[in-house]
Amino acid sequence: MVFQSYAIWPQMTIFENIAYPLHVRKMGKADIKKEATRALELVGLAKYADRSSGSLSGGQQQRVAFARAIVYHPDLLLLDEPFSNLDARLREQMRKEVKLIQERLELSVLFVTHDQSEALSLSDRIVVLSEGQIEQIGAPMELYDKPETTFVRDFLGTTVLFSGVVTEVGTKGTVGHMQGKLEQKLYSLHPLSAKLEKGDRFQLSVRPEQITILPHKEDNPNDNVIVGTIVSLFFTGSQFEVEIDCSDNKPIVLTIPRTFDWFKGQFVYLSFSKEGSRLWPHQD
Repeated sequence: MVFQSYAIWPQMTIFENIAYPLHVRKMGKADIKKEATRALELVGLAKYADRSSGSLSGGQQQRVAFARAIVYHPDLLLLDEPFSNLDARLREQMRKEVKLIQERLELSVLFVTHDQSEALSLSDRIVVLSEGQIEQIGAPMELYDKPETTFVRDFLGTTVLFSGVVTEVGTKGTVGHMQGKLEQKLYSLHPLSAKLEKGDRFQLSVRPEQITILPHKEDNPNDNVIVGTIVSLFFTGSQFEVEIDCSDNKPIVLTIPRTFDWFKGQFVYLSFSKEGSRLWPHQD
């Protein structure tokens, strides 16, 4: 186990910290040196073996704790939010290192985290929990693209929601009328997440990266097209962050490239495929 607080013994050197589990298992001195050195090399601390543990940085402590946990070739490793005490740059670096070591050792790891990027980038399989209950189990892309509950939908990544009323239900999908004060747009919705009937209120969810924003309308019968107005525009360097009023409950926030000369008050067209959207019963 790698503890959240690392639990490094300050009175020991780095080598002694890592070798301790082998001493407990009464391994011979030669084997202890061999395995501890191997673990040190895996985490990039071989040249610091004789350094006092009390002088380590946060990132170095994390590496020592990880090396100490893998030094005796465990079948299963539990990581309890091991990056929570590191700054953003170190978290990203350690995330990559842990993934590479895990693949190299072919080690099963149970990784506990509240960080979405850690869960999505590190995992082969994710269990999403809410108040002690399992919401969904699956591969990262499966949970992100096909959430089964609103909690998973809203917890992983960013979700754009539109509201409407069902006007038609057929074998090829569900058609709904968007609610709002401007011209209401007709949706052709892919029936993935809910069974709805004519007259039911719905919410349609789509990931921001699946939305294409243009200053003009393009005819594509396979896509939903929504008209909106830019109500705020912020230049962030490589792109713009905008709020777009689509006559729904509140403006949606998206990022758009510097492809066009965008301006506040401009009419824009948002398009996305019905396959990339999911339909839900309306929630107030």
